[in-house]
Amino acid sequence: MPQTTSGQPVCIVEDLTAVAPGSGSTDAGQNVSLSLGGTVVRAASAVAPTGLVSISADPGNSAQIHVGRANTVTAGAAGKGLSLAAGQTVILPAANANEFYLVAATATQNVHLLAL
Repeated sequence: MPQTTSGQPVCIVEDLTAVAPGSGSTDAGQNVSLSLGGTVVRAASAVAPTGLVSISADPGNSAQIHVGRANTVTAGAAGKGLSLAAGQTVILPAANANEFYLVAATATQNVHLLAL
């Protein structure tokens, strides 16, 4: 099983269709548009009552999304951070969604976050 740099297990879910990204509390869900390729974006604040945040790469994306806990996350073949292909979802431990930084090598990619 993949792990974060701190050794915590990570579960990547392929083609998550049972729960639509951004469903649940409107206060806890957000959509992030990565409009400029290579520009790192920090997720907005959303408290995660269970200590988990779901991050989903939109199924319509044409490039991978890279997720990290620092603004040093990078995109591309040598990208730093956890890579998510279109339609993939990861659930990570976090107290707030704003602990994550997102980037894609190509513009107009979308990410859906849900503080669980």
